[in-house]
Amino acid sequence: MDSDLILNYEYIAANIQEFIDEGNLYDIFEEEDLKIISSYLNMTADEYDMFIERSSSTMTPKQLYKRSKYINVSINNNKDLITILQSVQKYMRLELFNNAIKYLSSIQEQTNQEFLSPKSQLNEKELKIAQLNEEVLSKEFQLRFIDYKNSTDFQSIYDFFCEMAEKGYSKFIAKACEEGLSDKKNANNNNILIEASIRGNLKLVKYLIESGCDKESRDNKGCTPLIHASIENNIEVINYLISVGANIEGKDNSEATALHIATHYNNIDIVKYLISVGANIEVKDKNGWTSLHYASVCNHIELVKYLIHSGADKEVKDKIGLTPFIYASINGNLELVKFLISIGCDKEAKAVNGKTPLHEASFRGHLEVAKYLVSSGANIEARDNDNRTPLLLSLLNDKPELAKYFFSIGANKEARDNYGETPLHIASFLGNIEIVKYLISAGVNKEAKTRNGNTLLNLASHNGKLEVVKYLISIGANKEAKDKNGRTPLLNALYYKHFEIAKYLISIGADIEAKDIDGRTPLMWAADRGNFDVVNVLDQLAPIKKQQIILGFIHLFFLLHIKVKNIIKYIIIYTLDINLSQIEQYIFNPMPMLLWLAEPSSHKKVDTFGVSPILLLQKSSHHGDILKMNL
Repeated sequence: MDSDLILNYEYIAANIQEFIDEGNLYDIFEEEDLKIISSYLNMTADEYDMFIERSSSTMTPKQLYKRSKYINVSINNNKDLITILQSVQKYMRLELFNNAIKYLSSIQEQTNQEFLSPKSQLNEKELKIAQLNEEVLSKEFQLRFIDYKNSTDFQSIYDFFCEMAEKGYSKFIAKACEEGLSDKKNANNNNILIEASIRGNLKLVKYLIESGCDKESRDNKGCTPLIHASIENNIEVINYLISVGANIEGKDNSEATALHIATHYNNIDIVKYLISVGANIEVKDKNGWTSLHYASVCNHIELVKYLIHSGADKEVKDKIGLTPFIYASINGNLELVKFLISIGCDKEAKAVNGKTPLHEASFRGHLEVAKYLVSSGANIEARDNDNRTPLLLSLLNDKPELAKYFFSIGANKEARDNYGETPLHIASFLGNIEIVKYLISAGVNKEAKTRNGNTLLNLASHNGKLEVVKYLISIGANKEAKDKNGRTPLLNALYYKHFEIAKYLISIGADIEAKDIDGRTPLMWAADRGNFDVVNVLDQLAPIKKQQIILGFIHLFFLLHIKVKNIIKYIIIYTLDINLSQIEQYIFNPMPMLLWLAEPSSHKKVDTFGVSPILLLQKSSHHGDILKMNL
């Protein structure tokens, strides 16, 4: 080497193997350098042997001896010395060490024998001790086994199995399984294997399977150990169960597989593993849900992306025709909706009920989702099976902000569904005064009728929306308009027990003599519904129709089976020929009075009340047919 170059001998010695492997150690360094480098080397006998072996391929035995004689080698025992001598003899051709090697080897053999003899004796003693311990443990096991066999304490039995597994008592576990102890179950019908799978006790799971426990056993919900491990995200247990043949497509009582369950619980690592070992990504449960449905319904967007990337059908429909996209819209998950649109999902997909994603988002009031769908080209006039548009559905479920949005983008304000209901009808029925005023100000017909003949005022009266009733009256709505049952707003208010609206309509001059198609008047319906305040109001406005009140109260009694004290009171008030001494018996036993009122031959002539001679009780078991009379 160049005399001006300063070598780092310690570094070279530490990395000597690199020079040997490249075969240039003795080409690069001079003999004096090698002598110094060797002085830094401190090898074990095995390292020296390897060094000599590798160096022998590039030099003669004489060169090898000359260049390795300065290496420091540690010798700790006879074996090390024998190794060094054997290496020198083999690679440097120094036969003079033959006898020395033989002698040292014989000494080593003798030493080994002397060492092994007491060791063997020790092993024999240890074996006997182990056998005694096993006998003791076996007796202890038998006693505990007898106790647990007759026990219903599942937790203690499970802990017993855990203890045996932890200590490696495979024979005892096998015996316990053979005797049926592993079949003990808790309240959920979980056996020991299922419980171990739930808790992720892999060691116990292995022992139980090796002992013959059923890897397809099920709990009350039909869940197998594999399904439970998927719920609890126990990947090692899942891996093992599948490796020993557990059915990856096994289903619980809802026909859900481990893949469905793992998806439901957002256990993405389990999902990936199950798919990697062949789980069917398109299998459906009893609702027709695939794993992609589960991911969408549960708002697990990363799983949705992974499943679709893995080949899941993004347009798959369940039993009611809902796609993952429709479920995302139902849930109002804007991020997921955006993703599904970005990969080309059908934004006009219809479920069995004819509803699109926009219908569902509108019905549930998901304004931002609805806006995004519309901005992406969704049809705002799409019709479902009831012929309802997204606007109609938003109003039907009382989502006024959605309705206002649809108005702002030009949705049809006169759209009618299969029942002839427009947005204005629905708003009136639900009492949304702001929407009602907006639509009427926009020129929508305030007298438009549904297929049942209901006007806006009829619907508001029917549903007890007093504010809307007053507003409609204020703009000239017809307070005598009749529906298909011949009921005016007043009759509807009484029929549906909205008595404040009834009083209001009476106060503004509604016809108190109006009759429905059954000939029933407001007075009869007021009595029928048991509202004495309205009866009194009507009594003050017109000559009382006693027979109408009596018939109404009698009808109420038979239909509702209510307490009749107040009914009897009113009958007594409006019937002059009743023996007042019998009031108490009539209160507690009204049947004689009711029969008397209906009996044509009674001294109180039925004709006085205008009632035909039909016994009111002839069909009392059929509520809707009790009262069939001509007034």
